[in-house]
Amino acid sequence: MLETALSLSGYLFVLGLAGWHLGLPLESSNSAYLTATAMTLAGIVACQFGNAFACRSEYDSIWRLGFTTNRMLIGGIVIEVCLLLILIYVLPLRSMFGLAPLLLLFEECRKALRRSGGVKSLHPTRAMQF
Repeated sequence: MLETALSLSGYLFVLGLAGWHLGLPLESSNSAYLTATAMTLAGIVACQFGNAFACRSEYDSIWRLGFTTNRMLIGGIVIEVCLLLILIYVLPLRSMFGLAPLLLLFEECRKALRRSGGVKSLHPTRAMQF
């Protein structure tokens, strides 16, 4: 239930950043929709990490067990992240699964923070350096 709520929140957050709201039509070819779908998939994967760590013991806390004590679990998470990145960033797979890169999301979050006054503007010459 929590995984669903978090993933759906990520989906609606991305669409909200793009200016969409309930009642507006949303086509499956829209870049905001594709980015929101990728965000939902990433949210599901992230929740699975938490679930995997939480299910390691019926009684002991993850803080007591440690995050790196189960190498098979860490390996599985690394593979899962690699597969997620491949799905999102390899063009044929991205198109097949109806996803879009999440870089736009990070850039839009930065802009929203800057508009709200949460992030100070960089010096213009520094902002252009790579």
